[in-house]
Amino acid sequence: MFLTYINELISILEEFGVVMKLFAGDVKMYVTIVNDVGVAQLQHAVSALVDWACEWQLAISIENNVQLLHTSLLITVISCCTSDT
Repeated sequence: MFLTYINELISILEEFGVVMKLFAGDVKMYVTIVNDVGVAQLQHAVSALVDWACEWQLAISIENNVQLLHTSLLITVISCCTSDT
């Protein structure tokens, strides 16, 4: 059953051109940001991830897991089903 969830997520995120790494229940996505297009690309992918998680009633643990390296960008992760655990 878990593979069904993940396969759908992969196809959704591929539309945004982000690089994905999947392992067990973890998803890493990243993109090289050189201008506002890259920022929008990543934001849309994060928003799609949140929408997908809400649709399947899955919590996203973001407390220690959301990281942005070498950037001063603000990427918004807001969800009705986000948890701190």
